[in-house]
Amino acid sequence: MIRIYLKHVSFKKLAFATFLPTLFLTIVRAISGAGFDLVAGIQSWSLILGIFIFTPIIQLQVSNDLSLQFHPLSICLIISIIGIGFYYWVSENTLSAWLLFGGIYSLLLGWLPALIIRRTKWQIFFIESIFTIIAGLLPVVIIQIETRFSDEEFFAALESFILMVFWLIVRFMYMKLYSNNLIHIKYNHYFKIKTGWFFVGFFLFTLAGSVFIVRTYQDSFYSPEAPKYPGISEESPFLCNEINPTQDTTTTYLGSEVFTKLLERVESNPSKGIPELGFLALGTGKEEWALLFKKILLEEAKTGLYTGPVGSLKSDQYFAGLRVYYYPKIRNAFPHLFDVTDEQVITGWFAAINRRAFTVEWVDWMYATAFRYWPQGPYENQEVGNGLLSLLETSKLADPKYSTKNQEYLQKNQRGWQTNFRVTDDAAVYQNIWIENAWHQSLYFGETNQPNQKRSFEWLKVLALPDASPLLYNHIGWVQYATSAYWGARMLDDDVLLWLAGRALESVDDNSLPIYGQPGTEGVIEAVGKSPTIGSCLVFGNSGLPTQNGPLA
Repeated sequence: MIRIYLKHVSFKKLAFATFLPTLFLTIVRAISGAGFDLVAGIQSWSLILGIFIFTPIIQLQVSNDLSLQFHPLSICLIISIIGIGFYYWVSENTLSAWLLFGGIYSLLLGWLPALIIRRTKWQIFFIESIFTIIAGLLPVVIIQIETRFSDEEFFAALESFILMVFWLIVRFMYMKLYSNNLIHIKYNHYFKIKTGWFFVGFFLFTLAGSVFIVRTYQDSFYSPEAPKYPGISEESPFLCNEINPTQDTTTTYLGSEVFTKLLERVESNPSKGIPELGFLALGTGKEEWALLFKKILLEEAKTGLYTGPVGSLKSDQYFAGLRVYYYPKIRNAFPHLFDVTDEQVITGWFAAINRRAFTVEWVDWMYATAFRYWPQGPYENQEVGNGLLSLLETSKLADPKYSTKNQEYLQKNQRGWQTNFRVTDDAAVYQNIWIENAWHQSLYFGETNQPNQKRSFEWLKVLALPDASPLLYNHIGWVQYATSAYWGARMLDDDVLLWLAGRALESVDDNSLPIYGQPGTEGVIEAVGKSPTIGSCLVFGNSGLPTQNGPLA
């Protein structure tokens, strides 16, 4: 073995060739905030050194007829790598993970030179690209499977990109180290396979692996069964202690005063948009707000806002839905505000938004992979697409050519309060948005599941902090309950939600936070908000996906 390497390359050159890949990993660690770690650096260098040493042994040989030849030692090492992978699968041992990673890279490096011999430039580029993608994706996928895909998809993609760059550096240094890039080791016996059959097997193996990975990813969002707890059921998903009222919690809030404060806080918002102007116009009855609403809405309509490509996120359908909600209400409240030309511009814009909602883009395929459904266009997260289509239909603002399609989609995908009481997305900030879309769907169908409707606001109660300060978990944004609690108080005639709205407004003032327009809040509640007696709670909620319900968890 030593003679093989002394013949092809010196150990001095071998050590030098491993320096650049090791430096790259060290820089990545530093940028990620891990800092410099001598032990980690030595481990990285040892891994890369091992890859460079063992790759020539695993390397495929090529016969005169371009058949691929596996010599006995390479087959033994390949079987060893498979065994290491199996051991890692059952043990999650860190050392075996390092060895598996090194083995994968050695296989890729060792197989690639033989596969690109006597190929055209485009064939070489294609094969090199496939190997680069595999080198970047495969280690990250293995980690994601182990952790049930717990990382955010963006960070997993970033990790894959970093490993692709790492692979290109390793590949470059390997080519420089072994200048002929194909070391011939003489053995008396070989296992031969035609190159074409190798590619067929490689394709089938990759296809089967991809199917397995996708299915594992789809199954990672929730378990079919979740641990149960005595007293928790579909009818009673929250188990809460009761507290005795104190001087602080016996504070009351008048509905009229809470509404006045809401108007004041929305008016003081420096970044007022259509929802805020619509709320102020309906809440105050002042035409000045309605005129400003009209001005901005027409500007948005003429520029075709929300009718173009969405990129990586389709949440614009939610913001489009807010326009569809407020426009007919403002038009009814101020009958002479819009002339015929204005209405034509706006209805044409909403028709374009309707058509765009059914445009399938690349991001739809990403969600389709995760959610196990054929992409149709409406945004599944927080049921935003359902909410938009429901609003277009109930307000008679849908594109006439798409109205039947809207109705068929809604009929086939009945969700909201019909199936859940909480959003199954991953942050508290999404519950308010989901409740809005559940409400819009209930208005379209003319009925609702009242227990789920009530529990959706109870969810807000049990999550709320004692001082009703904004919640900040699983999201970079904060969620405040002033508007949503007031809306729930109006809808359910709930004194506790009214109290929560009043308390949340005080927290908003203390933290100097803006208040935004909220559909459903445009009116005074003639009631008195009374404090809750809810103490600490054990909280279970719906799990799963928008397209597939899971158990309480």
